[in-house]
Amino acid sequence: MKRNKHHSPEIRKQQILLASEIVLLKEGIESFTIDQVVFHAQIAKGTVYKYYKNKDHLFAELAVKSVEMLYQYFRTAVADIESPIQKLQSVIKSCYRFYHDYPQYYGLLNYFERKEVDAVQRGRYQKISFELQSFIEKIIDEGKAMGEISGKVPTQSIDYIIWSGTIGMIQFIESKKELIPDLKVINQEKLIHDFALIITSGLRI
Repeated sequence: MKRNKHHSPEIRKQQILLASEIVLLKEGIESFTIDQVVFHAQIAKGTVYKYYKNKDHLFAELAVKSVEMLYQYFRTAVADIESPIQKLQSVIKSCYRFYHDYPQYYGLLNYFERKEVDAVQRGRYQKISFELQSFIEKIIDEGKAMGEISGKVPTQSIDYIIWSGTIGMIQFIESKKELIPDLKVINQEKLIHDFALIITSGLRI
């Protein structure tokens, strides 16, 4: 394939990111290499390093997209639901669906805990993460206003409990599925459904 040396920096960056997504989805996080990105982007290796200083820099950029994708899953999940409790249940189940549909992107959600991420990328990630958090807390406050959710527990605490519990449940399924035979047989979507019912039942007045 002939390489075009006259693309703008923005087009070059998008070209590199597109190739990075292909490699991520095909090879996964552990097997991801810059050489594979170079192959799929059909550009010189030095061009990649001109815009992204290393693999972690690329992962951080893709992590921003991962949280944007998750946020879209949440919004779609609650679009036709009126009950705040049912909205929260749907959010929990949509988080599992995102993990199931895009496990490689899901694996990048906590990538910004790494120290080498630059300030600009971290700022973009934190902005969309805050929007996602506000989205969930708005549902919780709506439930309190409608009398569906108890006002005894602070909204932020409920948000953190739901978020951490859901992540923990997904991690349990992922890490134990090879060790616990039942997890290979059991309907995992039904398991998440039951988890959502249990965790939201304690929110009712």
